[in-house]
Amino acid sequence: MPGSIFGLSNAALVGESPLAYALDALEPFVGGSHIAHLPYAQVRGDHDHRALRGALGTIGATTHTVTDPGQAAPAISRADVVLVSGGNTFLLLRTLQSHRLTELIRGRVANGMTYIGISAGTNVLSPTIATTNSMPIVHIASPHALGLLPFQLNVHLPTRAPDPTHAGESRHERIREYVDLHQRPVLALHEGSWVQRTADRLTVRGRGGALFDRSGTRDLKDDTDLSALLHTSTPPPNTHKDHTC
Repeated sequence: MPGSIFGLSNAALVGESPLAYALDALEPFVGGSHIAHLPYAQVRGDHDHRALRGALGTIGATTHTVTDPGQAAPAISRADVVLVSGGNTFLLLRTLQSHRLTELIRGRVANGMTYIGISAGTNVLSPTIATTNSMPIVHIASPHALGLLPFQLNVHLPTRAPDPTHAGESRHERIREYVDLHQRPVLALHEGSWVQRTADRLTVRGRGGALFDRSGTRDLKDDTDLSALLHTSTPPPNTHKDHTC
């Protein structure tokens, strides 16, 4: 049976410790597990991972941060859970591609390993990274990502209405443009929210978000069942010859 998937919008809410908003949901799936943490979305490389490891330690998990991507393959092969944290999505995907980790992660999840993504680590769950908020600060061989979920994801969706004096496009408008062009649904998550796939059930948890599809846009609340999205038709995830998004 495939492993469970958790795609978190962000690591922590303001004034809270890392993962506090999702730990109760994570515990039945990762408590007591060995976790391989891949921090390859981080640009500066000077982040303190101790708080993240400490948070997961409260539910009995042992987390090993694999700072050298050259050592990631054996770590992923041994782990019960892979945790891919946030930063720049383009940098993350370039590292996963260049070290041939995308197929390894897909295969391990297909065979029961749990996946936890945070921010950029959630974006790469999509078929492509076309709906990320990150700037393309590095070149990538292909926009095709892990494809562990058959629809697109967007994180950090604002909960407030756009400033009426702002003349540029809002996040909602940009996501709608993507849907209109590609006809692929986009699930956007507010801060403090996550998408969870367990077996054949898909739900949005926490503070909710919005689903953008051909029929329009609808707001989502905690525990909304979106299992029908698992049947979304998508192109194959693995080809560097096709650069379409």
